Amino acid sequence: MKRLFCFLLVFAMIFGIAAAENADDAQTLFTKGYQYLAEGDYEKAVSLFRRAAELGNTDAQYLLATCLINGLGTEMDINEGLQWTFLSAQNGNVLAQCTVGQLYMYGQVVDQDYEMARYWFLLAAEQQTSGSETAQGWLADIYYNGRGVERNLEEAFKWYSLAAEGGDAYAQRMMGFYYTDYPEHKDLHKAFYWFSEAAQQGDYYSQYMLACCYLDGSGTEINYEEAVRLFALVAEQGDFQADAQYKLGKCYLEGWGVEQDEEKAVEYFLLAAEQEQPEAEYELYLCYLYGRGVESDPEQAYIWMMYHLEHTTDEEEDAESSYLSSEGEMTLVLSDDSENAETLYAQGMLHYNGAEVTQDLEKAVSCFTQAAQQGHAEAQCQLGICYMLGEGIEADEEMAAYWLTMSALQGNSEAQYQLGNCCMLGTGVPTDENEAVKWYIKAAEQGHAYAQYNLAIHYIYGEEADYDTGIKWCVASAEQNNFYAQYLLGICYFQGIGVEENFEEGINWLRRAAELGYEDAQDLLSMFGD
Repeated sequence: MKRLFCFLLVFAMIFGIAAAENADDAQTLFTKGYQYLAEGDYEKAVSLFRRAAELGNTDAQYLLATCLINGLGTEMDINEGLQWTFLSAQNGNVLAQCTVGQLYMYGQVVDQDYEMARYWFLLAAEQQTSGSETAQGWLADIYYNGRGVERNLEEAFKWYSLAAEGGDAYAQRMMGFYYTDYPEHKDLHKAFYWFSEAAQQGDYYSQYMLACCYLDGSGTEINYEEAVRLFALVAEQGDFQADAQYKLGKCYLEGWGVEQDEEKAVEYFLLAAEQEQPEAEYELYLCYLYGRGVESDPEQAYIWMMYHLEHTTDEEEDAESSYLSSEGEMTLVLSDDSENAETLYAQGMLHYNGAEVTQDLEKAVSCFTQAAQQGHAEAQCQLGICYMLGEGIEADEEMAAYWLTMSALQGNSEAQYQLGNCCMLGTGVPTDENEAVKWYIKAAEQGHAYAQYNLAIHYIYGEEADYDTGIKWCVASAEQNNFYAQYLLGICYFQGIGVEENFEEGINWLRRAAELGYEDAQDLLSMFGD
């Protein structure tokens, strides 16, 4: 929770000042001082607060502390201000108790002590007066995050509930998540209610969540216009600015709540993408690929896809199910009939191989295309290869790279290997050795022998050699009977590259490559009289 410790006069103005049971003159002095404070005459206010504070008025003690710490109407004196703050807290002032709790929470001017923070927050929270909701929210955070106590969600949300009922915006937001994220308590209507309450207080996170509710019809009826209004508010502020900009882009792209405007959609996607928002980067990939809002530019499309991959964590990729979104946000999927896609792919392979039916590459491509459009990873890979080789369709390196990317994103190791080759050679995409290596590693980690071999070449003979890593991948590939890797490993043993020089071991690997028919290995062995 992003609440910075500060002494703000606005606390007193918002929550009001409860009259303390002091002498009439102390209360009178405080009341007059507060009037001067409201009028901006800080010097007179401080003078009256000090007199009232010395007579034991806790509200005056707290406001005097505030003035001293901030240098309002008097010279700044933090030490004296803190003394009055602690005295006010000890005398039962809720706002002072909250302040002392924050001091211990963050270790400011006192040693950090979560137990003492909890003690002061609990004192304030249990008073059930104006200002207690702030302490209740802090107390809830302690239990929610397990600060100095064992994490206790039940206790946390008990206090969040009290704070939310008292009007604390952050607690209201947390109640929204409580009714959204915890299955045993899930209630989207209640979540919508609490997000609404917090949003009305200007909580931008809740405004974003409320906009999502209106966009998806979660806990309320779909209202695209209201969603757009709220996304526009958040798009100008806060941590969720980029997400809101992305959502606004989607609204303009699809015409949800606004007149469809693909160029404006791209503008918002670019704003979000500049902040490394991965979904916006993906949308830019699609826009540049299909020419939506911009001129079609496959090379630029590929660049945005690479940014997207860089900024998407493995967990996000899993959650997105490789872009096959049930919400329809990833428009590549034309159908979710996985059984039909599998059948189409199988038929395509029959026509491609010509084993049980007459070979017909055009029919194969037709089947692969239909299955690929339904998200079938193997079909996407095979279609990419067909475009690459011009089999059954006119060769198109850019389309080849596109479909290989779609398949690679779903974890297909052959597509990852082939895409690595595209990056290495600049086939359909810009030449980028680093990107090539990234894809080779993904494929190699799944056991792809040729990706392992390419990594071996890269690490053994590359500009920044890493012999240990190169030998590791070379062995992995050689043990899968890749005779290229076996031959290379033999050479490494002859020359002592990454391994101790060992002539017999080198001969052993050359023999294995020769037995698999590799002529270079056979020729070299003959030179040794083997």
